[in-house]
Amino acid sequence: MGILLGGMAVMGGISAFMGAQGAGAEAAGKKLQFEEQEFQRKWQNQVENRNIAKSNAAKWMNNRQIAQWANQNRAEKEFWAAFNFDNATGALGKNTKNLTDQLLARTSARNVDQRSGSAQAILRSATESVTQTAKHERIRHETGLEVIKREQQQTLASRDFSFNEHIPFMPGSYGGPSPNAAFNMALIGGLASTGASVAGAAYGGAK
Repeated sequence: MGILLGGMAVMGGISAFMGAQGAGAEAAGKKLQFEEQEFQRKWQNQVENRNIAKSNAAKWMNNRQIAQWANQNRAEKEFWAAFNFDNATGALGKNTKNLTDQLLARTSARNVDQRSGSAQAILRSATESVTQTAKHERIRHETGLEVIKREQQQTLASRDFSFNEHIPFMPGSYGGPSPNAAFNMALIGGLASTGASVAGAAYGGAK
């Protein structure tokens, strides 16, 4: 009877050990599968973040080019606006002087007193006309500058600032037992089952 029980214990122990090895291998496979999935998720996260970085860089470069073009375009238009305004006001000044000289020459040729009411009225009328023309020219110039400014603002408003943030990687948590833990639990369970079987057989044989 003792040999039989001893054989049962040895066979049970071997079976428990084999079962424990199987449980440990299965746990190792599941853990390896989980780690592979985590690696793939992390890799995909890196790919997505690289694409986001490329997209953000392209938007930044495009915005920079838009700003450079808008500022350069405004500077050029303002330069020519000022150039044309200076030419216009310069020509107006020359015309005013010529007109005044002609009026004075005519009044002098006709022996009209330049301090008389008629002469002063003519000069005043000519001066007012020139002043009004100069005023209109300045208003036109200032309006043109405002239009140039608004064009620049509209161009700058076309920039795209919808930059995307990088996606943080959230590592998963493995919920299964480690291979060692699975091996130990299965071994303990198998040995306990073998011990119970041997004890039961011994008890039954003792009756």
